[in-house]
Amino acid sequence: MGKSLDVIILAVLLGGLALFVAYPIACILLRSIRGEAGPTLDAYLAVWSQYRLSFQHSLFVAFWGSIAATVFSVAAALCIASAKGWRRRVLMGILMIAMVSPPFVSSLAYIQLYGRRGWITYRLLGLSWNPYNQWGIIAMQAISFVPTNAMFLLGLLSRLDADSFRAARDLGAKPSAFLRDIILPLLMPGIWVSLLLSFIRSLADFGTPIIIGGRYSTLAADIYLQLTGYSNLEKAAAMNVVLLLPAMAAFFFYQKQMAKSTQTTSERSAQTYPPLKLGKSGPLGWLAMVCGGVFFVMMSLQYLVIFATGFLKKSKGEYAFTPAHLVKLLQLNSAML
Repeated sequence: MGKSLDVIILAVLLGGLALFVAYPIACILLRSIRGEAGPTLDAYLAVWSQYRLSFQHSLFVAFWGSIAATVFSVAAALCIASAKGWRRRVLMGILMIAMVSPPFVSSLAYIQLYGRRGWITYRLLGLSWNPYNQWGIIAMQAISFVPTNAMFLLGLLSRLDADSFRAARDLGAKPSAFLRDIILPLLMPGIWVSLLLSFIRSLADFGTPIIIGGRYSTLAADIYLQLTGYSNLEKAAAMNVVLLLPAMAAFFFYQKQMAKSTQTTSERSAQTYPPLKLGKSGPLGWLAMVCGGVFFVMMSLQYLVIFATGFLKKSKGEYAFTPAHLVKLLQLNSAML
């Protein structure tokens, strides 16, 4: 009975994989080579000739965005793991709010804070700089990827092998060596996972480049425009296949790195969080504190701006307090009910 149940479960899983993963990918591949006179590679030739620069932009943004997201994710996770009491609850609250916030809301808050007439850049610092470029995309993608990655790394930190920590204490390891030689190497598989997920999510993200990118186009944004603006399904399918190649390469690279990694968790000696004090952990600890502090401050400013904008009305370049937006929202909800 048990063996038959295992076979049934395996068949259901393989069937679901074939139906919801393999079949859609096969449809995309077939659609990308469809032509009026039969199978053709014209769509791929058109993509390579017209969107080669967008493809390079996608790789550039994904590379630097994934590195920035991973650095800030590790820093945020270490800051939360080293905090205690109400500080940890506040940091976890900010992280949870950031997880459920739509990405386009963060992009609009970014424009409000750091745009040409941003509250910080223009009104506070007197600067009028252009935020609509590749660095704006990288910054917003990195910030939006951090919450999920940090929660994943926090889970790994809570399950690291506590025997290694006790052994290091018995041998008199300094806090800097504790972080550098024990925690970060044990956390390395999780860091690779965060890097891979950030890279693939950046390749697939089209909303942030459309809002923040300006004239800096990426392949995902061009795919979205091909579907919604031109309804050219063949070209969009070919562009999806081209975008799939670096994602697959990143996945195989991740598998190769994971094969070299050692086991990082131990159920028999798991603990809440490793005993860690970033202020006494040398340059790496201070770097984690700075990066984590920058992330949490930016998140706090972002959501303060979102909240404040709901009660502000702009007229002739000046802001005035108004409850009109809240009243309209309540009236709309009442009408819907």
